[in-house]
Amino acid sequence: MSVEQPEMEVIANFVDEAGQCLVILNEKLLVAESGNIDENLVDEMFRAAHSIKGAAGFLDFKDIAKITHSLETVLDNVRHKKLQFKPSVVDALFVAFDTISSLLAVLLTDDQEAIEITEVVAQLNSVLETDDSGQEQAQDSEQELGEIPVWMQGRLSLDDVLEGLIQQGMGKHLYAVFIELNEIFRRKQDPTAIYRALKQNLHIQSVIPLTANNSIWEPLHTFSYDVGMLVFSELTLSQAISGLPLPAFDAWEILETGLQPEIIHFQQAAVIDIGQPIATLQPKNDMRKHLSLWLNETSEELDQLDAILVTFEKEPESTCYLHEMFRLLHRIKGSSANMGLNAMSRIAHNSESLLEQYRSLGTTPSGKVFEVMFLAKDFLQECLNRIQHDEYTAPSSDKFDQALTEQLFAFPEVEKNGILVKWRFSDKIIEDARLMAGEHSNIYLVQITLFPEVSLADLRYGMILRELNDSAEIIFSDPSVRELEQGIDAPPPLQIIVVYARDAESLRACLNVDMVEAIYIEPIGVKSGKSELVAGEQRAAESSQVIAGSMVDTVRVDTARLDQMMNIAGELVISKARVTQLTDTLEKHLHALDLRAIETLIWKEQQGADRNFSNGNGSGHISVDRLRRLENSMQELVAAQESATLLRDTSLELHRHTSSLQNCVMQARMVPIGPLFQRFQRLVRDVGKERNRKARLVLSGEGTELDKKLIDELTDPLTHLIRNSVDHGLESPEERIAAGKSEQGTVQLEAYHEGSQICIRITDDGRGLDEARILQKAVMNGIVTEENSPQMSQKEIFQLIFQPGFSTAEKITNISGRGVGMDIVRSKIKELKGQIDIESEAGKGAAFTIRLPLTLAMIEGLLVRIGKTKYVFSLESVKEIVEFAPENIFEVHGKGRMIQLRNDAIALVDLCSVMDVDALANSEKSIRAVITRNVGETIAVMVDKVLGKEEVVVKALSQEFKETKGISGATVLGDGGIALILDVLAICGLAKERALGVG
Repeated sequence: MSVEQPEMEVIANFVDEAGQCLVILNEKLLVAESGNIDENLVDEMFRAAHSIKGAAGFLDFKDIAKITHSLETVLDNVRHKKLQFKPSVVDALFVAFDTISSLLAVLLTDDQEAIEITEVVAQLNSVLETDDSGQEQAQDSEQELGEIPVWMQGRLSLDDVLEGLIQQGMGKHLYAVFIELNEIFRRKQDPTAIYRALKQNLHIQSVIPLTANNSIWEPLHTFSYDVGMLVFSELTLSQAISGLPLPAFDAWEILETGLQPEIIHFQQAAVIDIGQPIATLQPKNDMRKHLSLWLNETSEELDQLDAILVTFEKEPESTCYLHEMFRLLHRIKGSSANMGLNAMSRIAHNSESLLEQYRSLGTTPSGKVFEVMFLAKDFLQECLNRIQHDEYTAPSSDKFDQALTEQLFAFPEVEKNGILVKWRFSDKIIEDARLMAGEHSNIYLVQITLFPEVSLADLRYGMILRELNDSAEIIFSDPSVRELEQGIDAPPPLQIIVVYARDAESLRACLNVDMVEAIYIEPIGVKSGKSELVAGEQRAAESSQVIAGSMVDTVRVDTARLDQMMNIAGELVISKARVTQLTDTLEKHLHALDLRAIETLIWKEQQGADRNFSNGNGSGHISVDRLRRLENSMQELVAAQESATLLRDTSLELHRHTSSLQNCVMQARMVPIGPLFQRFQRLVRDVGKERNRKARLVLSGEGTELDKKLIDELTDPLTHLIRNSVDHGLESPEERIAAGKSEQGTVQLEAYHEGSQICIRITDDGRGLDEARILQKAVMNGIVTEENSPQMSQKEIFQLIFQPGFSTAEKITNISGRGVGMDIVRSKIKELKGQIDIESEAGKGAAFTIRLPLTLAMIEGLLVRIGKTKYVFSLESVKEIVEFAPENIFEVHGKGRMIQLRNDAIALVDLCSVMDVDALANSEKSIRAVITRNVGETIAVMVDKVLGKEEVVVKALSQEFKETKGISGATVLGDGGIALILDVLAICGLAKERALGVG
């Protein structure tokens, strides 16, 4: 139960259950009103009203309890034929139902508006035609039951007393039960669950709230009130409640003889009811608007849970991971319950309960406990996946429930140094003690146990505390000094949180007095160095930082909105390019005008006009009027030149701002790759266990950022590659030892930037790829002909494993062997405009390197013209631009046309021959070519003209061009024209096919 706002979780559970009871009441009353009345119908209504009344009384919701008490009385009279469902009775019941519904609604809001219930209760009482003597009769009859506790006196109704007497006469046991709710909260239990558990095994006749003047809105960890109940059972109370998840409470058996009742103290360990499987995953209608946000948050929490589980399994003694897992499950439980996804909430709650046992006793979880937690995580993940795909049927939880039950009921005894230790201090008390003591003090948890035969143990514990207080500072003790002084029969071992200046051995010597059997001391903070607990918390903080990232202010943005922003930024870049181009053209034309010459011409014409005018001969070649207009035009041209210069400056400023906006939008889409990498810790663990491999995953570069869309798409290909590295790449422990290696293999997953690309590299230290076997399989499967196989390089042979249906596995397993996975890898990487390279050395391992653009939205490109069409090379794929004479071209059999560039022979590609594009312009003098780099291979693509570098916005091809080989997209240029973006990898493949005569 949450410490911050536990009251809302309790209230929500109550409102939910009470709402279900109201549905039953309304439905049954409608049936009764139509005249179809039977005993079962009235009994169902009575039980529903009784359930609301009992739970409301248990939680001190006085108004609801008061109405339902009157409601229950009316229905009881109908049940015993004392009253009929007349119109006045039905109307009064419906009014009561509506009022209860309104009271429930108020409980879930911050509005504490008072709802008047006096008239409703009066209307219910009026149909009974009773007087006020009932309570007095009840008080007079209470003594008939026998001696009852003081807190119950005067609080029973006449019906309660009469029912109790009847049950006593039938030989049943009648009990007064007293429960302190704070005891329930200390155990992190749900009061409504406690009430349901009691009601299933006992008949609860009356619930009596025993509260102080508290507000129900006060946090429950400070809310102090108790609950009394009158119950009866055919069995003794001990037998009836055996095995129930109950806290410690007191009970008195009420005997007919009127003798002093025996007080029974129950100190039962809570046995957890795991509940029944829930088949649906249907979110509440009113919560569907929050579903997207909930899915994102819960997905992140499950990723964190998976990462912590893998780490915790390796370091089970590090309790920091236990606490972190508990907090994550608690959040998932609460958020799932709020969404109405009770199937998930149940699994999270049960997992949380299992962890709580280890948290409270401080023991180390076993391997089977981790298996249970992995099953829980997988169940929750599967639920999440189904909801994302609009599937609302929950997966089976049978396997988890069985494993959980085995662990809950086989919980081991915990022993530390021969002493049974269970700290009765909460985590919060321990943390508060640490804060109170400061950073430079020694803080210890101490348990002191006396010999069993010691008399007056409470006084002896009190003396120990008083003596210890002279040399140390006691922050907390259980039992307290006050409790010990008041007297405790058979007190439990004394537990203390103490600040002590010296070391633990000195403290032990100080406490080792007469009649002390055992002393257990656990440091929780020492000035000489960090204890295990403190160091563990440091590891938890580091783990949290790795998982959650740096603590910064963030806001969640729907990826669809980011996509829209990116599209707008892309259009803005295109518009900016057009403005820049038009500005350049305008400035070019204006500055090409020789204004000085025009000025000279005008001056000469003015001089001639003046002379002719003075001689009386009229104007010169140009009339005076035209000359003035020409002068005005000249001034406008000068102003236009100045404006063009300013426009150019403004265009450059627009370019800077647009680039900044584009970068900001791109950065908004960039997320660290670490959370994706963390998922594979679990994969390596599971595959290693299944295939008898001892494997560890080493991560590096988790802070490397990548476009979120790319990260979402990388899950499948990385899963296949890492699974194959463990299954195929790593040897069994026996094989590794025989090969002189450590029995544990290593798979390394790293990410790093290379220019404007990101590289993801998966490396293993296993057996490596068998080049000969791959080639043999390829020939057997008809992927490569025997004639061509000798000419293939090692890199080309390794690339064969990506062919559809290719596999070297001897047998098919549920992990691999069908030859599907690697084909999926290559297809996905190609779809992401990336490429994958393989390096391997026999006996030492293999490495797969994926190279991807940082984003799929925009690229830096090299604009060229081939024939009449413009094309774009991604700048990352361009090595250099060369020009050579036609006579430098030569032919190689099986390779096609080649050119000699320095010391390398490079394949020459004419797009006209490998693709249906415009023909190159005829040129006898020289040939231009763009030299590309591509997975270790280099080709030269012939072009007519290199137009320059340009930033381009990638536009997806329409559906009819999706299968066009060699083209990966298109872009709109600054002049409004279209340029096609070349896929260098595909062009290389097409060129090879043509050289080999394929296709």
